[in-house]
Amino acid sequence: AAVARHVSAPRVLWRRAANRVRCPGRVTSTTRSTSSHAFNNKQPSSTEPSSDTDPLPSPSISERPGGRMGTVISETVAYDRYLTVFDRTVSFKGGTHGVPVSDTALTVKYDVVGHPRANFRFAVIFPFHPADEKTNKQAQVTVIREYCQASNEMGYSLPTGGFNPKKHKSLADSAIAELAEEAMLEGNVIDMLDVIDENHPGFVEGKWCSNRFRPYLATGLRAIKNPPARDAEEFSIEISRVTIPEFKKIMYSGQMMVPSMVTANMALERLRRDGYVLD
Repeated sequence: AAVARHVSAPRVLWRRAANRVRCPGRVTSTTRSTSSHAFNNKQPSSTEPSSDTDPLPSPSISERPGGRMGTVISETVAYDRYLTVFDRTVSFKGGTHGVPVSDTALTVKYDVVGHPRANFRFAVIFPFHPADEKTNKQAQVTVIREYCQASNEMGYSLPTGGFNPKKHKSLADSAIAELAEEAMLEGNVIDMLDVIDENHPGFVEGKWCSNRFRPYLATGLRAIKNPPARDAEEFSIEISRVTIPEFKKIMYSGQMMVPSMVTANMALERLRRDGYVLD
């Protein structure tokens, strides 16, 4: 992969003190059982740096059985602004995971991208408006269209936003806040991963990225008269309500963000299973 760079195996490789990073605490959760029309309160780890001069938390390493492969022997901050690029060196023991049997371990340097100030967590929300037989109105979804800096063009997504420990008590709180800020809506926010596993770590954004997201379903939606202010980079946001067939065309057009597509597929499957008329 373009982000991997093979290097010779050093005998000892220490972290540079000037760029030292610290690992965040494990994410814990406190779930309260409610009806399907309420959200479960997930409590992210409170490891946010207290100031811009504090060391950044480093990307978390899997602690699930069989999850770890290599040994991280060095990690420094290569670049830091809105996103942070970590320079990570990993050692792989010979004879494991396809590494040739050798007395010398295979050592590889990787670029790892993440958002430590959001504790590497963000929420994606599917705002659903059910069909109305009285008015003959089809089921609809609220979608966001905004400027995408990488492609330098407008693209589609569902309301999406990171956890901010200075503003949010939980990731569910950030989901409610983003729904209000980006879609100008409020309603019942449902964590769709809780039915799978209440301790689910969330979906990985990409193999080179430490960010993880949780998908939420929003129902019982109401418009907000005075929504919270948006961030400066959200100047271009356009809000639309589209039918499910229209939404699917957008979803597979190549213009929608992948986390939004994953969230949408989970939401549509759940709504169909719950008996909602979608098409």
